[in-house]
Amino acid sequence: MNNVFFLGRVFILVALIFLKPQISAASENPAVVTPNLKRIVLSTGGVGYFEYQAEIRGPSEIQTAVPLNQVDDILKSLVVYDPANQVEDIRLPSKEPLSAFFHEQRFDSKDLQDPAALLSSLRGAEIIIELPRKIVGRLMAIQPEVATIEDGKQTITRHRLSVMTSQGLQQAILEQVDNVRFTDPNLNNQLQNALKVVFDNNAQDRRLLRLNLGGDQKRMVRFGYTIEAPLWKTSYRLTTIDANTAALQGWAILENLSGVPWVNVDLSLISGNPVALKQALYDSYFIPRPQIPVEIPGRFLPKPDQGSIAFKAARSSSGSGANAPMAAKLSAGNQMESDMAYESPMADVATTNFANLPQSSDLSAQIYFQFPKPASVESGGSLVLPIIQQTIPAKAVSWFQPATNLNHPLSAVRLMNDGKTSFPPGLVTLYARTNQSDISFVGDAQMTSFAVGDERLLNFAIDQKVMIEQENQADETVTTASFVDGLLYLSTLSRQQTIYRIKNLDKKPRTLVIDHPRTPGWEMVEPKGASITLTDQSWRVAIDVPANQTIEQKIVVAQPIQQQFEMTSLDGQQLRYYASSQTLSPEIRAVFARLAQFKAEWNDAETQQQNLESQKNGIVEEQERLRRLLGSVPSGTDLYKRYVNALNTEEDKLQDLRKKIDNALEVVDKARIAMLNYARESQKSLSREK
Repeated sequence: MNNVFFLGRVFILVALIFLKPQISAASENPAVVTPNLKRIVLSTGGVGYFEYQAEIRGPSEIQTAVPLNQVDDILKSLVVYDPANQVEDIRLPSKEPLSAFFHEQRFDSKDLQDPAALLSSLRGAEIIIELPRKIVGRLMAIQPEVATIEDGKQTITRHRLSVMTSQGLQQAILEQVDNVRFTDPNLNNQLQNALKVVFDNNAQDRRLLRLNLGGDQKRMVRFGYTIEAPLWKTSYRLTTIDANTAALQGWAILENLSGVPWVNVDLSLISGNPVALKQALYDSYFIPRPQIPVEIPGRFLPKPDQGSIAFKAARSSSGSGANAPMAAKLSAGNQMESDMAYESPMADVATTNFANLPQSSDLSAQIYFQFPKPASVESGGSLVLPIIQQTIPAKAVSWFQPATNLNHPLSAVRLMNDGKTSFPPGLVTLYARTNQSDISFVGDAQMTSFAVGDERLLNFAIDQKVMIEQENQADETVTTASFVDGLLYLSTLSRQQTIYRIKNLDKKPRTLVIDHPRTPGWEMVEPKGASITLTDQSWRVAIDVPANQTIEQKIVVAQPIQQQFEMTSLDGQQLRYYASSQTLSPEIRAVFARLAQFKAEWNDAETQQQNLESQKNGIVEEQERLRRLLGSVPSGTDLYKRYVNALNTEEDKLQDLRKKIDNALEVVDKARIAMLNYARESQKSLSREK
């Protein structure tokens, strides 16, 4: 293929110079050449490569007008191929030529829209006013004033000119004068040039690109750039031939929105997802600089010393004036840079056997189509071109997607790309043969990018002749258990079982493809075999369903789970559950049973301790009540003595309960230690048995 990226003698553009009043080193009068658009490569990345060529003889300037909105992309991607390597520079007018021109003028472009505004901007210039009388002098002022017309109901705004002449101040109404001109010929020329610049700037959506080349020999020069282009699309037609094959046609749909006609251009298409970046290279950027005040001798005012930071810190912390460092040094960090290198892929070209179809090949990340004949498209026109035509393995299936329909599968066709080129993504219109000559529309489908050797399922309708019901079950089984330093390590197996009941109402057998939802970390246990494939979100299971029959298909998935528990955190119900688990060995179950007994003793001790604590709290509350009563009665009375005796009795009870609570805590601690010691001993004994 004519690949612009592999030329023997290539000159890569190294400098872009905006239009300035300087002369090319090659020649003061180079030949002006207009290039021809010769090659276009459109990409589904939203860009297109446009290549021009021009034959030159000696020093030349290649000129072409480009849209303003494409200049950024052109500056980013423009590449020149000159066999003589004599590219001197490339020039463009500035992005804002109008503002650049008026930057040096006494007036602005807006002033040219209104005679009064123009005269106001040139106040002080010498003018000549032609009235029935002639006024010559310097324009002093122009002031608007409102005047009433003859009917007395309407007003108009007019402008009074004040001119300082040698005879004194004279005035005239601008709207009533016959002629106003400036005596300075340079100023008149500036106005003429300004009006011409404004006129030329009406075509401000285009810029003139100029490539200056030196050398003396005759040669063909090529240059190209990548700019934004409409996304080209792909659509397919799939027509069944028999039960196992179908005819696939692929068409490319593209538009010419470049602003220029394409006449007999070499056209290529690329389908892929390349990185396409954009940068505003046509804008002017200025780096802000710090402003330093001008030093004026004799006016310098010294600042009072504030002391060093270290000295003030020492004084504030210790209160002394100890010596401290007088300055601190600030070091700047290094800036890291990273470079990215890209390697152009090499590809084998696979040519189709159809004369009018493009040559196609698979690049490492893209699909490339090059058309054998030149293409022509008017500006703003569209073009539809065939890119694929081949026989492809195809088989009708029923495709069940639970997320799409819970009761019916989709009518689908399973394709295998056994060709030499991948297929771009696009919509597929499916046709079925009703006899040897007639075909009928059966539906539309969406096809993603289709690599060589891959399969695709294209669904196009609901299959009403197949009904599906689902039954879901889940369980969790403990597989292994171990005890290490007071910790319990459990391995459990979570299982999810789905039973699909499939009823085929058709008189023909069906191949049913089930997309069973897949979750990371889970594995399929049942069924096993080559009929199981993986997608990004599902297990894909293919089964055969006989005609007029109902069958069941069981799918089981499992996930192993590792769990860790502190022995003291397990309750009796958990321990009894593990003691009864038939998936564990009898020795492990016996350990869990004994641990459950220890846990029960531990719980009993804690219950006893909690009861004693509750009694203690009741006594403390009673003591508080008695103390309040003592404060409300006179001391020495019988009632006072009675409260004192009751308070002493409660205190004796409290001392006795505290001893019992201490004993209960010891029992709880012993029960906990006994449980942990048994777990450790059980670990040792089980390890010896292994």
